Amino acid sequence: MPKALPPEVRDRLLNEAEGLIWRVGLNRMTVEEVAQAAGISKGAVYRFFKSKEEIGAAIIARNVAATINAQKELAARDDLSWPERLRRLLLLPVETANRNYLRHSYAGEMAVILYGPGKRAMTPLLRKEDRLITRVLKAGQRARAFRPTTPASTARILRLATAAFFPPYQWLADPKDAVPEARVAIDFLVYSLTSRETSQTMPLYSNSRSPETRRPRVGPALC
Repeated sequence: MPKALPPEVRDRLLNEAEGLIWRVGLNRMTVEEVAQAAGISKGAVYRFFKSKEEIGAAIIARNVAATINAQKELAARDDLSWPERLRRLLLLPVETANRNYLRHSYAGEMAVILYGPGKRAMTPLLRKEDRLITRVLKAGQRARAFRPTTPASTARILRLATAAFFPPYQWLADPKDAVPEARVAIDFLVYSLTSRETSQTMPLYSNSRSPETRRPRVGPALC
């Protein structure tokens, strides 16, 4: 028995499954429909995915991996200051998840997977994101853009602090508020880490994305 689906077959299967999920929802989608759309047998699908929830988890993991790649590109942008790189890096996954959630009426069904098979699939990706944030913090500290902290611990705190702004939005009255609220929170978090010299020239943004002249008063750095 092969240990993995050929990449082109896996991509085709996940593409077809994602299309079906957005059209009819995960709950109504069947593995048989996925197999038929992908041009493979139902038995072949079950050899690699125990359930349609595992297929959904693989789709989420693939999309998150793509977002992390985009975050890497942001982190490498020399035209941005280190605080701005960190801010955009933290905000990007929130914006991506919110856009998909608001665009697709069945996105809530996918969000529930994060508490099951999706959690297992996400764990290595979240660790990868933590390492990326850690590298940005270390580089920013070397450039004296950030206050001294323990980068690895701070990276984890920053990621966990943005968790409330991801689906299924248990802590928000309206999912449309997720990105504006995340901007405010991330601004505060990044500003709390920024060195005194850098903070004087760091722009802040309100919910309407317009610059704010008033800066938050913050205490010691996060960690």
